[in-house]
Amino acid sequence: MLRNITIRARLMLLLGVIGMVVAIMLGVAYSAFTNMQSATEDIANRRLHLIREINRVMYTMENNSAEIMAALQHDPRSVLATMQDHDIGKHFQAVADNKTKIDEYVAEMEKNVRSEEGKQALVAFKEARGTYVQEGLLPAVAQLKAGNYEAAEKIVLLKTLPLLEIGVAQGRKIADHENEAAKQAYDTAVAEAHRAEMILLLCVLFGVGVASVLSYIVVTGINRSVGEMRDVMTRMAADGNLNARVRVWGKDGIALAATAFNALIDNFANIIRQVNSNSNAVTSSATTLSAASLQISQGSQAQSEAAASTAAAVEEITVSINSVAANTQDVRKLSEQSLAQTQQGNQNVAAMVGEIKTVQVAVNQIADSVKEFVDSTRAIASMTQQ
Repeated sequence: MLRNITIRARLMLLLGVIGMVVAIMLGVAYSAFTNMQSATEDIANRRLHLIREINRVMYTMENNSAEIMAALQHDPRSVLATMQDHDIGKHFQAVADNKTKIDEYVAEMEKNVRSEEGKQALVAFKEARGTYVQEGLLPAVAQLKAGNYEAAEKIVLLKTLPLLEIGVAQGRKIADHENEAAKQAYDTAVAEAHRAEMILLLCVLFGVGVASVLSYIVVTGINRSVGEMRDVMTRMAADGNLNARVRVWGKDGIALAATAFNALIDNFANIIRQVNSNSNAVTSSATTLSAASLQISQGSQAQSEAAASTAAAVEEITVSINSVAANTQDVRKLSEQSLAQTQQGNQNVAAMVGEIKTVQVAVNQIADSVKEFVDSTRAIASMTQQ
């Protein structure tokens, strides 16, 4: 099929295939990078954000317990009470502020949790935190505000700290879940990147293979046609055999050039045949002309002999009138014979002029043939340069 298209079309096809492979590679790379970017953003903006938020919640919950423990040190019966340089209300305010922060953190987590397992873990954590606040934190704060330090300490030991551990354990479950989800998202992104690398590698190998095959076909086709034309020209230049012809492959530009070259050689062979024919005609005309010249020479010699005979006759007349009278009849016969030979000479001259004209016509035909040969030679030189 490639033999029937031009070399330019072959090269355009080759470039088109390479461009298509490059486009596929770019598309695959863009898809892979987009997926990787999405997975990375999911890990950075959501998974890690959830882990950070739950860690803040657990830290703040533990800080609440620490504030309650610090508030117990304000017990007047304790030696540590004399070492406190601030009011117990500071701890109550810190607990209230921490509760507000935890509410904000939990609200932010609810926005980013998407999986059902994550939502269930967050619900369990909120329940554990609610139990911690209602049964452990707020009762201890109430007893401290009432000045019942022993009851507050008992609540802290029996309720606040155990419930805190339960709440922190639920928070760790959320952190572990999000950490595992982030790891899975990372593994998925890495696998997608690896798959994209393999696809890109296959595309590169496929593109190189297709480009190599097409390049080989194009170059082989061009070299075959050009090489055969070169061989035919070389053989013609070496042995002068005009019967050789270039084999035409397909319908591309080189095939058209080979066809034109064959037509040019045909025309050139016809010109050579015409030149040979005209040369034979010139040779024949020259032979005829030579024969006519020989006849003219013979007629001239006969005229010369007749003139000599006439001179002898005149001399005889001067010697003797009687001899002239006697030989008048002979002179008349010789004169008639001379006249006939002269007319024959004139006819031979006219024939020679006709042959000369024939030679002139043949020479003009040779000149026209040579001009046509020169024009054909210029045409093939122009095609060879293109």
